[in-house]
Amino acid sequence: MTRLWGVGFVVALASSLAPTVTRPAPRCPVWTVVERAADDDNLGLVACVGPRREVGWLDLYNSTSPSAPRILDDVIGTAFVFATNLLVDPPVRRCGVATSLLVAAEGVCRDWGHVAIVLSATPDHLPSWNLYRSLGYRQVRAAISAKSASVVLCKLLAA
Repeated sequence: MTRLWGVGFVVALASSLAPTVTRPAPRCPVWTVVERAADDDNLGLVACVGPRREVGWLDLYNSTSPSAPRILDDVIGTAFVFATNLLVDPPVRRCGVATSLLVAAEGVCRDWGHVAIVLSATPDHLPSWNLYRSLGYRQVRAAISAKSASVVLCKLLAA
C-alpha cells in the first residue's frame, strides 16, 4: 500500500510494521551574504533572509593585521585570511549557506590581496570536514595548540 503524504511517501510493508514516513528536506530560503565591518583588518560575513533574519555567520581576520596571531605565518608562507566561527542556523543547514559564506570569503581574500584562506576544523565532525574538503581546503602541518583536536586547513586561490 502506498499513499501520497505531502510530497513524501508513507509505505506500509506489512501490517505488523509501523508505517515509515519519508519527508522531503525543508524548503531552502533565498539569502544574500552581506559584510559587517568589524574594523579595518577584520570582517564579518552574514547570510540574511530578508532584511532582518540572519541564518549564517563567518568571521574573517586579515593575517597582515598587527593584532593577528603569528602562529601560522611560517606554515602558510604568504599573507592569508583566517576564517573562523562559521555558524549556520539549524533549520537551513544543508541549503548551501555555509558554502555561500566560504565562497564570499574567497572574494574578500582577493580584495585584500591575499591568495590563501586558512581555517581550523575537527576531523571527526564529518559534515564540516566534508564541506571544507569539497571546496578545496587541504590539511597543512600545523596545530592550533597541543591541547586541541582541531587541525589547520588551507585553500590556495587561483590568481
